[in-house]
Amino acid sequence: MLFLLACAGSADDSGSPPTPVDYFSGGFHAPGRHTEILEDVARNRTLPMEVWYPTIRATGSHAITEFVDPTEQATYQALLDAAPVGCPTRFTVATPDATPDPGPLPLIGLSHCHGCTRFSMVSVAEHLASFGFVVVAPDHVGNTLFDE
Repeated sequence: MLFLLACAGSADDSGSPPTPVDYFSGGFHAPGRHTEILEDVARNRTLPMEVWYPTIRATGSHAITEFVDPTEQATYQALLDAAPVGCPTRFTVATPDATPDPGPLPLIGLSHCHGCTRFSMVSVAEHLASFGFVVVAPDHVGNTLFDE
């Protein structure tokens, strides 16, 4: 399930309708990302979360395997190798732990599908971050690709 908050355009003082935003092209920001691990002490579990956000500057592409816990990287790499070439995203343009753009930013919660991961929709999250949104995607602990 995806919850999306979006602005239709920008307002000005001319009385004209706002200019629509073309969300099919890339935004004006370079996406950054941060992995956060929350500890749920009451339930004795961890909750990995990925956060994408707008930054000032990008540093290039990074392998999607950077998202994966080191103990699961071989499994994930085997799945990538077995998948059709154009199917799963293999690289991300989001800069790890980059300095975020300042200012109040709208927040989107991104929930992955059954048996997927917090980075399953990395292309969507990066695209939204390029338009100035902060995207938070937690793993559904006990219902991820690695739990299946």
